[in-house]
Amino acid sequence: MVDKNLSLEIETALNSEIIGVQNLKTKIEKDIFAVTKFIYDLNPQTYLILGSGKSGYVAARFAASLRSIGLSAHFLQSGELLHGDVGAFLDNSVVIIFSNSGNTYELVKSSEIARERRIPVIAFLGNLNSDIGRGSDYVVDLSSSTNLEYSNFLPTVSITSATVAANCLLSGIAYIFNKSATDFARNHPDGSLGGFLSLPIAEVMTPIQQVAQFEMNSTVNYIAQEMTKFPKGVAIMTDQKNLLLGLLTDGDMRRILSSYVDNEISIEKFITYTPTVIDIGETLANALSTMTSNKPKRISVLPVTKDGEVVGVITMNDIEQRRNINVKH
Repeated sequence: MVDKNLSLEIETALNSEIIGVQNLKTKIEKDIFAVTKFIYDLNPQTYLILGSGKSGYVAARFAASLRSIGLSAHFLQSGELLHGDVGAFLDNSVVIIFSNSGNTYELVKSSEIARERRIPVIAFLGNLNSDIGRGSDYVVDLSSSTNLEYSNFLPTVSITSATVAANCLLSGIAYIFNKSATDFARNHPDGSLGGFLSLPIAEVMTPIQQVAQFEMNSTVNYIAQEMTKFPKGVAIMTDQKNLLLGLLTDGDMRRILSSYVDNEISIEKFITYTPTVIDIGETLANALSTMTSNKPKRISVLPVTKDGEVVGVITMNDIEQRRNINVKH
C-alpha cells in the first residue's frame, strides 16, 4: 500500500508540474515579449535581481546566468537590502524581482525605493494584486501556477514556473543583445561546458573524405548515392583544387527528388553557391554562434575551410555527439 500511494503521490506531483508549465505558455508569452523589448530599449548597464525565500534561489540563478553571457548582474539578499544594499540602485540599472506573494516587506520597500530613484522595476509574481504588482513597470504573471501546488505547504509548481519564466527571459535577452556560445565559453574557462565549447573545430568536424562530394555535371542518382554512403546531411561541390563552389542539403535533395522525372532536372537552382563557412582554426563556440545566429533559419551544417580549401564539415549532430562523450567522461 505504501508503494502504491508513493507512486500516486509522485505521479500527482509530476502532473502538477507539467500542467503548471503548460499554463505558462498562454499566460506569459506576451509578458516576456513585452519585458524583453523594454529591456532592449532600456539597455541597462546593470541588472539587480531580488528575491526572498525559495524565489530567492530562482533570482540568484537568474543573476548567475546573466553573468554567464557577459552581463553585469547582481543578486541582492533580501535581508541586506534595507541595510545598505539598495545603494546599488544606481542610474542605468534595472531591478527584477521574483516573488510569489508580491508582499514580502523587504521586496516591497526595495521596489518603492527603486521607483523613488526612477529605476525601472520588473516583477515575476504569483499575485498581481499585490504591493509589488501595483508598483512595477512590467509584471510577468505567474498566478496560473499558484493554485496547482499538489500539497498545501510545498511551493513546487510556483518555483518551477518562475524558473521556466526566468529561462524564457534569459533566452530573450541573449537574443536581443546577440549573446552567443562564445560569450558563454569566455566566462566559463574551467567549467566542463566552457571547456567543451573551447574545443577546436578540427577535433570535432567530419573530414572531407567522409563527406559526399559532387560536381556540377553529377547526376541526381550519383549525388543521392553519395549522400546515402556518407549520411552527414550535406553534399559538397568543389573544383579540382578542392575549393568550395556550393552545397546541397538533405532538404535540397528532397525537393529535387520530388520533382525528379527521368533524370531530366537541373540541380543548379537548388545549390547554395555562397554557403556560410568556418575556418578550421575556430572553436566550437564560434561554430555554434555562427549556426544559431543565422537568420531567419539556423544553419545545421557548416563547411570547414583552411586557406579556402574545404577540409571537412561540422554539423549540429557532430557537436551533440561530442558533447555526450564529454559528459560521460
